Amino acid sequence: MHDWNLGTSKMKNNNFSYFNEFLPAGELLEVRLLFPSAFTSDMGYTAKEDKLDEFLEEEKKFENKEAFKEKILHLVNVIDAGFVYTAIFLIIAGVLLRLFYIGRKVKPASIYDLTKENSFTLTIIQKNKKVDARSLYAALFSLYQKGVCSLHLNKKEVNKEEATFTFELNEISIELKENEKYLIDWLFKENNDGIRRFSLKDIPKKKREGTREEKKKAASMANNFAIKYNKWTKLVKSDYKTSAYFTNFKLYKWMMYIILPVLIVWASGQMYFLSYKTEAVGAIMTMMLLFFIYAFILVLQYHSSYVSLCLSVIVYFSLWTITTTPFYETFSMMKDFIEQMIHSPDITIVAILMLIATLVIPKSLTNKQGEALKKGIKKWRKQLRNETFSLPENVSEIETLYQHTLVLEKKEVNIEKLTKSLSERETVYLSDFLTDPYVTLKTMSAGIYLSSVVINHYASSGDNGASGGSSGGGGGAGAH
Repeated sequence: MHDWNLGTSKMKNNNFSYFNEFLPAGELLEVRLLFPSAFTSDMGYTAKEDKLDEFLEEEKKFENKEAFKEKILHLVNVIDAGFVYTAIFLIIAGVLLRLFYIGRKVKPASIYDLTKENSFTLTIIQKNKKVDARSLYAALFSLYQKGVCSLHLNKKEVNKEEATFTFELNEISIELKENEKYLIDWLFKENNDGIRRFSLKDIPKKKREGTREEKKKAASMANNFAIKYNKWTKLVKSDYKTSAYFTNFKLYKWMMYIILPVLIVWASGQMYFLSYKTEAVGAIMTMMLLFFIYAFILVLQYHSSYVSLCLSVIVYFSLWTITTTPFYETFSMMKDFIEQMIHSPDITIVAILMLIATLVIPKSLTNKQGEALKKGIKKWRKQLRNETFSLPENVSEIETLYQHTLVLEKKEVNIEKLTKSLSERETVYLSDFLTDPYVTLKTMSAGIYLSSVVINHYASSGDNGASGGSSGGGGGAGAH
């Protein structure tokens, strides 16, 4: 007797007994016993027809599958072992890479070196290519530092609470990145005098008071701001896929785009061919589940375009399966298939090791030049915290350093230490930015906070409105 559920049976004293420790309580079990026709001539029939040929055909299929399993089992074990060793290699390689980069002796960049870089580049290095609301201001400061725009303080003499900064676009004479062109088209609006400007007061906010229409209009403007911010962040990621300050690792791409997809298909196919009771629908649905997890990992790694492809495949096969198979049957098939995978130790080990590898292998790390700047940023922030900093003599370098600090240091109490030092200096600053450091700190902090609130509140829905991603300030950002 053969059993697809790993049970045992025996005949003793005309009694048949069956034992199965893997079969959960409540599960139905089918036992087929063949008797001579004369033996059952006086009994009632469930189906009064000859079932021998049908049973023999099913048994033949089982024997063929069992023979196929025995034939390829050695090859399967070899491939499984190959995946195990590959996963172990990836983990070791990832650990060694990180240890090597962490253990490098790199001298921190000086304050002078930091002032020679623009604010946006430093935020990209500090946050390992991640972007947030502070990055938006870092990008504006960078345009100012490159001479693309000028910065003016619109201060009300009567009420300093209404003071605000305005970025005014100059004639562009340098080559800009795509994200910089989009930022200009998005934020800078042309006024009656023909000059394009962006004021911190132009940042939309969710209206808490007013009529229903006013609240609705304010929410719409805030949502549109978040939509355009999302599109800008995608351009930033595209522009900084390769950078002079980062080393990208091909090993990560090989793992994410070749090894993992092949493993998912192999694991599903292996369990389909080697298991006794798994149907094709169960294999397909489980494969889709694994690809969904894989796509989720890519989402965390900011591979949005590749994720769209994966999700499209998942949705297609899921809809096809759901429309052709009752839900309860699909769920049952998936459950059987996953249980079969759990009882296959090699595949389970490979899955666990590969998950660890995705966490260990770095996508990119700062090279020596980038690491020097990153350590320089950490050193500067530590000096701020301990009030052991010294400022450069050059006024423009002081201004740049203060702009860096506003976007690199999150704790306002530490920024205030620098602000106090600047306000006490008997220095004549040529720009409006440091005319009153406390006004600058208050205005910029309020703008960063307001942008963070709008972006964090609406960013989740921002990607849904592709039509809102078009620029609103006219073209010409890339003109020379």
